[in-house]
Amino acid sequence: MKFIFMKEHSSKFGIEKMAKVLGVCRSGYYEFLNWTPSKREVENQRLKEELKKIHKKSRETYWKP
Repeated sequence: MKFIFMKEHSSKFGIEKMAKVLGVCRSGYYEFLNWTPSKREVENQRLKEELKKIHKKSRETYWKP
């Protein structure tokens, strides 16, 4: 959440200042900017969406999301 806030307000405030005020490190912010989900995370999200479809199709009797 802090990094999202920093990204949204980077045009108004300096990254270094926001990092200090929010108690995070600048390197963590830059790592957040370059983050991409792993293959496992992508597959887990796909499976979760598939389970939601199954749940809805079963008239919400199987698997509660």
